[in-house]
Amino acid sequence: AMTDEFSSPIKPWIKKPRPIELVGDYYIIFHILEQYVQNILRMDEQTIPKQVPLIEEKYLFNYSLEANKQKINLRLGGRIDRIDVSDNTIKVLEYKTGKAENKKEFSFMEDLFSRENKNRKDYIFQIFLYSYLLEQNDFIGKTIVPQLLFIRESYQKEFDAGVLYKTKNGFEKINSIQNIAPEF
Repeated sequence: AMTDEFSSPIKPWIKKPRPIELVGDYYIIFHILEQYVQNILRMDEQTIPKQVPLIEEKYLFNYSLEANKQKINLRLGGRIDRIDVSDNTIKVLEYKTGKAENKKEFSFMEDLFSRENKNRKDYIFQIFLYSYLLEQNDFIGKTIVPQLLFIRESYQKEFDAGVLYKTKNGFEKINSIQNIAPEF
């Protein structure tokens, strides 16, 4: 009833949508995007918890730190693409549309913070920051798993959204932000 009440004065100006014919490049792009969506949905069927995930949630955090013997209060925030909550495990996912090409891998924590580094792993910094702040505020005591889901790579059979830390023995998947929090 309320919708009718508010929309009735503007109904004469609302145009009915017309069908769109996809031709040329638009036809191809549409079907590529459709494949990406189907791949993500297939992955979600296997990994998503039975509980509905939090999608595109805006978060704001108050954070205090000490620098030069002074306490600094910060307000940090962002829009987290997706949070899957399952018992004691919280997966924090960021969707990325570019190519993965080593963007989920890092060797030194300092590289995430260096402004001079042209190849700085800003995606990893972003997902670590979100994961750390969630662990410190909303999901204390839970296992927080940071993940980067590169849509272009999602169709690959062995695709994994995990972030990889390069060690002397190869790559190690970050299965909990708590494991790297002291260094971060």
